[in-house]
Amino acid sequence: MMYPHTITVINAHNNRGKVEYYFTTIEGVFYQDKQGVKMGTTEHFTDNRGYVQIPHSVMQDYVEPKQWKELSDKSSKWTLQENDFIHKGSTVDIDVPKRTIESVENIDYSISIEKHYGVTLR
Repeated sequence: MMYPHTITVINAHNNRGKVEYYFTTIEGVFYQDKQGVKMGTTEHFTDNRGYVQIPHSVMQDYVEPKQWKELSDKSSKWTLQENDFIHKGSTVDIDVPKRTIESVENIDYSISIEKHYGVTLR
């Protein structure tokens, strides 16, 4: 199954006190913003979490976070790690609206759903 959305994964690396950003555009993903209101007795809370489903089949040049941190040339690979960013669409600008990666799960155990990474955003 091919999904209709494009995202940009923005990996951040602290290089001796200077943060460097690496941008990777990925097509064929599913991007969903979850926005709703939770009603309590007197308070109203907003759940502003999002979710991205990235099929293994579109993950060219992906490496695990530990491997990515060890690379001397981080521009040739990308990873999914907490506190990095995802932007819906294509960009090379760090100042665009983006969501922070809250958690990542490798979902490769289902026979009815394509193997993918599930990424929760905040």
